[in-house]
Amino acid sequence: MGETVSSILDLAVGFDGVTGPRALFTAVASSLGMFSMWGYVGGPILTFTYLKPLLFGRNFHTVEYPSGSLSTITVRLVSQHRIRGQIAKLQGIPVGSIRHMNVWIDKHFSEPISNRAVMHYLSTSTADGSWILWTREEDNIIPTKGLTLNSLGTDEMKLARLRAERVQRYLLKFETAPKESGLFIAEDTMQILLGLAAQQDPVLLALHAIHSESNASVFRCLALLRLKQLEDTETAALPDANDLAAFVRFMSSLAVEHRRHNQQELHRMKKPEELHWRSGLFAGLVRSPMEPSSGSNHARGVGFPYEAGAQLTAHALSGSSSPLALFSRFQLTHSLFVKHAEHFLHKKGNLLEPSAAGVFQISSSAETSAT
Repeated sequence: MGETVSSILDLAVGFDGVTGPRALFTAVASSLGMFSMWGYVGGPILTFTYLKPLLFGRNFHTVEYPSGSLSTITVRLVSQHRIRGQIAKLQGIPVGSIRHMNVWIDKHFSEPISNRAVMHYLSTSTADGSWILWTREEDNIIPTKGLTLNSLGTDEMKLARLRAERVQRYLLKFETAPKESGLFIAEDTMQILLGLAAQQDPVLLALHAIHSESNASVFRCLALLRLKQLEDTETAALPDANDLAAFVRFMSSLAVEHRRHNQQELHRMKKPEELHWRSGLFAGLVRSPMEPSSGSNHARGVGFPYEAGAQLTAHALSGSSSPLALFSRFQLTHSLFVKHAEHFLHKKGNLLEPSAAGVFQISSSAETSAT
């Protein structure tokens, strides 16, 4: 037996360019005569078609449409969920944010990844290195023909119109909401908001993109504050709309970061399912459910809660220059931004007040005639 093992190891060393576990597997398979039989049953074809993707995965180049950055992902068992998961992991966004995906074919056409035939194509070896375009828009706005490398990023005007129309459709829901719901917007105010959406106001579009799905009442309050800001503030004193929109998106990214951190903490604090891991060799390796890990940072600075971000946005839309100043100074150092933002909110208080039903309203200190 010892001589056999020794001969197999010697054979493994003899395989040029093959090292580690693969060399040992190759040597064992050769000693057992597996390769001599493998060739007669189409072994190389089966290996290339089925085993290679499992071992090395399929590589896809992904781009957010229309002008996102390129990121390459590797998926071993190809499915829509796994492709979305890998894109979301690299982009640092929730999986649900990736609404639609198209595979780019021959650099001119694209086809939605929505049926088995497309998934079968992506699972084959010929699809290795394919391009996948994805979007966060509710509607699939990715063109299915005439899509070239030069055309990427040139549809921003069309997309802006689509977003503006989507905001208008969303706003109209508040006009028909019951007055007792706390979500109603009067007709005269609605007309002004619809006009603001038609003008593609960057701040209103950003508020819709971030808050329309998270909390309708928060979106309503912030939209009214944006309208009041434009009405009451002289043009020369208005903050730059693009800077305000960037601030809204920044607060959203901090909320995502905070939520992800909390999920990781909850997962880490879960009680081990099998108690026997606490005994013997593993006694010192498993922490109690409430015991923090050594070196973990539980201090503030890991993201910013969604509601706190909404309160800070309300201050920015109500005339305070401090939130934008903090954003300009500390946007690259999240922990410092969170520290100063918490101090600001502690000092200035909240401008949005939740009702017993959880519907936010503009506080009397911030509202004079916004509704």
